[in-house]
Amino acid sequence: MKRPIVPILIAVLLAVGAGFAVFLFASSSDSRAVADQQPVSIVVTTSEIPAGTSFGDALDQGLIESTQVPDKLAPNGAMQSFETANRADLAVANMPAGQVVLAGAFAAELPDVTPLQVPEGQMAVSVLLEDPAKVGQFLRPGSRIAVFDTVKVPPAEGESEPVVQTLPLLDGIEVLAIGPTTQQQASSATDETWQATLVTVAVDQAQAEKLIHGIQAGVLYLALLGENTSLESSPGVNNINLVK
Repeated sequence: MKRPIVPILIAVLLAVGAGFAVFLFASSSDSRAVADQQPVSIVVTTSEIPAGTSFGDALDQGLIESTQVPDKLAPNGAMQSFETANRADLAVANMPAGQVVLAGAFAAELPDVTPLQVPEGQMAVSVLLEDPAKVGQFLRPGSRIAVFDTVKVPPAEGESEPVVQTLPLLDGIEVLAIGPTTQQQASSATDETWQATLVTVAVDQAQAEKLIHGIQAGVLYLALLGENTSLESSPGVNNINLVK
């Protein structure tokens, strides 16, 4: 017995229509997903760029390229187009391959970098500190400082938790240089960025070992010493004896 043609055609048309609707929905969903990402253009290095290379040479040699990333992933200050730099501008520092090019990476002139004068028999060590921990804006090259370190120490007898203790670490250290200021990204998306400054000091080997270990193991805080001021021997202060 012959099956009626019309119902079959209607079923086929409905199936095709449903498939087309699913395709349109999927396409619009993809478009919305892409639009939600708000892609932006940034400039990245494809090969190492030595300091002093002109922007024009880097562009002509294919050492930089433009790419797109979601707006949320674009670093602050990233160069967003080739038109924002002059072809004659020079790379102010070596840039490795795969690095995002920041707006200040190329400049009209190379910075005049004077070699740091380190006292004979000593070495220079830099510490990255926020303003309160580096005595605000009052440090200068030549200042004498004391360094304190806040660390966790093993729990005392009868205690179960480690003790947070602040100890004098170094005394009479000379400041060699201050800067530059660096923006640090906060650990979570809800936090803001904060600024810190490099403080470079002159130390001998034993002092360098203490300072570097203090950086890795605790939180440093500087004190600006007055004339004829020096630290006294102290066991430090912790969250147990602070108010005693």
